[in-house]
Order: sequence, then C-alpha cells, then structure tokens
Amino acid sequence: MIAQARMEGVVPTMFSGPALQRCNAEISSLAVDLKNAQLSVAQRTALSDLPGLLVEAEEASSRKDGPQTERVILALRRTRGSLDPAGKIP
Repeated sequence: MIAQARMEGVVPTMFSGPALQRCNAEISSLAVDLKNAQLSVAQRTALSDLPGLLVEAEEASSRKDGPQTERVILALRRTRGSLDPAGKIP
C-alpha cells in the first residue's frame, strides 16, 4: 500500500522511504522469529521472498517506475495469499 501511495503521489518520499525500510526490517525480524514455526514449504518460500520484494517496491516506487511497482505489488499480494491461504490477513 505504501509503494502504491508513493507512486500516486499521495504520500511524500520522506515518509514512504523510511516506512518501507521499517516494514522490511519488521518482516525480516518476523522471518527469523518464524524460522522454527510449522509452516508449509510454500509459506516458508513466501516468507523468505518478502524482504526482497519490499526492497524492490521501495526502489521501483522511488524511481516512479509504475509498471515495475505494479508488478511488485502484485507479487506482494500473491505472497500474502501464500502466507495466508485462509484469507485471515486483512
């Protein structure tokens, strides 16, 4: 959502850049915490993909690369679907 808002000019770069970086740090920390959790292979793969996707989102949106930002947003949504097959994540 942050990357999309950044692309649309809804939030300034000085807010969205640090927000995406913090999100990446939180996700990376969560991935470490969940290392021993009982996750499926698909969930483990999705969890490990998240930090890289967040970096891509930050880079693409800061370049105002609309097509790449959209691809990353779609990848993030697919990743969310893999992590939450029951659809409990809002």
